[in-house]
Amino acid sequence: MLLNENIKPDIIKKRALFILILISLIINIVASIILWITLKIHPWKLFTHYYIVGIVLVGIHALGHSKWGGWWRTQHVSHHHIKCYPYKKFLRKAPYLHKLAIHEDGNVWMFVIPALLGCWILSENSYQFFGLGIYNLLILLREDYLHQNIHTSPHHLEGHFLFETLRNIHKKHHQGNMKCNYGFGDPFHDLILGTLRY
Repeated sequence: MLLNENIKPDIIKKRALFILILISLIINIVASIILWITLKIHPWKLFTHYYIVGIVLVGIHALGHSKWGGWWRTQHVSHHHIKCYPYKKFLRKAPYLHKLAIHEDGNVWMFVIPALLGCWILSENSYQFFGLGIYNLLILLREDYLHQNIHTSPHHLEGHFLFETLRNIHKKHHQGNMKCNYGFGDPFHDLILGTLRY
């Protein structure tokens, strides 16, 4: 659905945020059914990992912008925000293009390690750890894919209200003191933490 000029921008953004949260919920329901059938991983474990560990990961990102962040703040801001995804390029007019391999962004390990720790805590055996690990890898790849495409213009999804909402909330994260919108593909965690700005 393309942006409709007859609908107020706030209403479009609220609809988009609701749909993005709903999409993630549906993906998690399908994934939990698959993991229950194949590896007997109770659905509550997947939801605990996504929503509780997800809040921890958003908190880690927030720490990267906090005065208490120490080394992590230096690494995150100087590497991710200045070297890999400079905000001046994000905020300038198109065209701009970012194609960065996931392993080239040094911040990925700050998110992978807590995610794997969550898998280990919630798993009863190595098969379940592997299953939750694959699920987490797919979520990480989804986030990286969306992140790179939001930073790319022109893009074939420009004008679609979901894409534009994701881009706008991520732009707000890159602007000013970067104290909001720490999540990415799913605004749920920022909504719960009170850091969602749109």
